[in-house]
Formats: sequence, C-alpha cells, structure tokens
Amino acid sequence: MLTPPVLVGTKNPWTEKPFGKETKLGLDTRSHAEALRIRDVRVGQIRQLEADAIAASGRVGIGRIMDLSPEAEEDWRKMRRSGNECVGRPASIGAAVVP
Repeated sequence: MLTPPVLVGTKNPWTEKPFGKETKLGLDTRSHAEALRIRDVRVGQIRQLEADAIAASGRVGIGRIMDLSPEAEEDWRKMRRSGNECVGRPASIGAAVVP
C-alpha cells in the first residue's frame, strides 16, 4: 500500500527502518481468511500511526482511532456480543418467520 505522506521518513515500528513511499508487510500465514484478518489489522495500525503523526504535528481534533491490535480482538468480540444483545438483534439476521 502507499504510505500516508505524513509517515514517509518516520521509523517503521515493525522493521525499525524509515517508512518509504510504499509499505510492504508480510502476513506470515498461508490461510486466506487469516491473511485478510491480519491485513485489516495492519491497515488499521498504519492508520493509527498516521493519526498519531498528524496529532503530533499540531493539528487538533484528530484523536485516537481505536485499538486494532490482535491483543484487543477478544475485547472487540465481547463488545459486539453485548451490543447485539442490547439491541435485541436475533442470532440469524435475515431469517424470516413465515406463519
């Protein structure tokens, strides 16, 4: 993916080298589903680095995005489960009861 302009030249936390014009990160998996999940987490982490860099440059109103690390995955699952229970959503969305 193209590196956000604000990150070009800053230290890449995964390789300890400066970010270039493109960011390439290995996903270390052969499973397609797992690769998609890891890719989405990595993109979120890069967006968080971008938001932090913009906030550090003095722009206001950027704020934290959200913690998309693999460690926070279980917390997100719990929140989604509790959110579905609070709204009263059925377990199978789209299933219709025909009289």
